[in-house]
Amino acid sequence: MEHNAFVRRSKSQQKYIVFCRACGYTYKTTVKKQAERNCENHNANVKRARVNVAAMPALGTKAYWMRFAVDNALRKLGEGASRTVYALDDSRVLKIEHALFHGRSQCAIEAQAWQNADENKRSYLAAILESGDGWSIMERGKTTVYDMFGGRAGNVNAMQTLCDTISSETRINDLHAKNIAYFGAGKFKIIDYGL
Repeated sequence: MEHNAFVRRSKSQQKYIVFCRACGYTYKTTVKKQAERNCENHNANVKRARVNVAAMPALGTKAYWMRFAVDNALRKLGEGASRTVYALDDSRVLKIEHALFHGRSQCAIEAQAWQNADENKRSYLAAILESGDGWSIMERGKTTVYDMFGGRAGNVNAMQTLCDTISSETRINDLHAKNIAYFGAGKFKIIDYGL
């Protein structure tokens, strides 16, 4: 499993802030000589790196996640009008805003839509696992409907039928095959509902 850790210095002591990429768990310790520690969530080794982070942004901010994506060479999955999507791992994606969409934050709209959705509607939405100002972490599907049905040269009727069915169930407009993903076991979910 891949892990990443950052070291921050205070006046009196070194503080280690450890972020586990495998499970997303963050914790602090003041142990200076310990080179490794087990992640408390899944007991895998977390290696600490001594990194100069004098200018490191605060944990959980948009600037932190932008730096995190660059420093860890996260794979870019796509880019839209206002957000860039990176693969955190096989089950999660990181969405970072680079512009507002018609003056609105798509990450905030998605997070609010997820919180306010009833049980039936949630079954059609990819879950927002964490979110903040200008960023969100969402569950990741296996493939988009567009790719699943062969893209532009594929089965356009099947793609449109699936989009129309999900749109009528959720009352979300502007659905197309690139913002619906297959999650396995016959489940399709909307992965971009920030409008």
